[in-house]
Amino acid sequence: MSISPTYNLELRLHIIKKMPPKATEIIPLLSCRESSPPSLERNRSEPQWRTNGFWSTHPHYKGRPEYVESLFYAHRITGEARFREWAWDAFTAMERYCKAPYGYAQLAGVYRVDPGQWSSESGGRWIDMHESFWAAETLRYLWLAFSDANIASLNR
Repeated sequence: MSISPTYNLELRLHIIKKMPPKATEIIPLLSCRESSPPSLERNRSEPQWRTNGFWSTHPHYKGRPEYVESLFYAHRITGEARFREWAWDAFTAMERYCKAPYGYAQLAGVYRVDPGQWSSESGGRWIDMHESFWAAETLRYLWLAFSDANIASLNR
């Protein structure tokens, strides 16, 4: 099964603690099953699965909002500063690795950091596109994570 977006704080904390260090500090799309990864993913994913109980299904990053959305809700609900700090870390990682010459791009792989080249057959760093949810949701939740609690109050 794939890990769907959830506000289960304990699951998020477990994933964050278990993720191996990455060159880009950006978490890829993850999957977990009771059995090991499919055979065509096994060479890359078996060590992750044995260590963590889940593995990355796609090492690219599309700018999805779920991680920073969870941090926003976790900070608003608990008031703990660490969630705001993690949101800032996510933003600085996007600035460092997704910022392209004329905007922002998807990352071809979170486990490698190549010189700034657009993706091609040579396996460059960026995918020359960005989904609309990146600006509509990812940046919105990052902004809200640092906004006053009266803005977009969870009590209304």
